Amino acid sequence: MKYPLPPKCHLLAMEYVTHSFDYTLNDFNEKNPDKRAYNILTGQIAQFFFFEWYKLNSEYPIKMEPSSFDKTDKYDLKISTEKREYVLDVKATTRMEFAGQVNAIYKNKAIDYFIFSYIDKDLQWIEPLGIVSKGLALKKDFFIPYNTIIPGTNTKNRFPKGSYFVPRKDMTALPISLSP
Repeated sequence: MKYPLPPKCHLLAMEYVTHSFDYTLNDFNEKNPDKRAYNILTGQIAQFFFFEWYKLNSEYPIKMEPSSFDKTDKYDLKISTEKREYVLDVKATTRMEFAGQVNAIYKNKAIDYFIFSYIDKDLQWIEPLGIVSKGLALKKDFFIPYNTIIPGTNTKNRFPKGSYFVPRKDMTALPISLSP
């Protein structure tokens, strides 16, 4: 299901890009500054969207790390249940063939789930694709080394440490219930 993106998501994301460009996605290996800014923007729009979406659709409280413009965030979102706190990392793409991509640097980060989404190139709507546990996302058979053609595309993987590509069939549709 596609959702229109509220102007609030755009405004907050643009502010973040303006202030954080020199510090964000430096490991992304993207030389074109316009593409890098666009990638930062789509990620932030998705993060703000899911923050608002979970506030409306979840029985559990959610929080977003206050973004620091000069250092990497430790997490995107956290949901607290009665039993524990879950750390969520939001992924967004404007190219469906890259949906489900996770940079290998996330292997050692304290994340419980990845939320994947597709945003149209004009940034008018978002489609939540699903959620995947970190354990499933980082399976060996999903790994694509650096400079290797990404299956189903003509594009080489640009992440120096490689990437994991989670097939859509392995994503759980949203809304979800977090298990205790």
